[in-house]
Amino acid sequence: MSAAETPVTASAQPTMIGGPAWGQRTCGMFGRSDHEIVIGREDGGVSVRDTKKWDEKALQSPHRRPVRALAVSGDRKLLATGDDNGLIALWDTSTWRQIGELRGHAQAVTTLDFSPDSSRLASGGRDRDV
Repeated sequence: MSAAETPVTASAQPTMIGGPAWGQRTCGMFGRSDHEIVIGREDGGVSVRDTKKWDEKALQSPHRRPVRALAVSGDRKLLATGDDNGLIALWDTSTWRQIGELRGHAQAVTTLDFSPDSSRLASGGRDRDV
């Protein structure tokens, strides 16, 4: 059996990621590796959690409203976060520092996705703009 055909097995006990100290989480996804999870929060915060060490790093988030959308580029070098004010922040995943902001949605950003070559970012929002 090749690695691609290896069956995935589930643990009998699910692992809960987070807890009361994390605050209200609104979205999450894997970061630059399979052991990093990026979390968007109701208070506008963005955190990165290492699932091997269980260390958490709070990023200096520009968001003041709930973060509703996350996307990591295919090359895993960029993170995009979107909030209820229509703000999209771009992050360098090697340093976890913000490198830019995009504005254009009149309402909440609800979805983000990078192109396969990581050169473009698509966004959608409650204002029905893409």
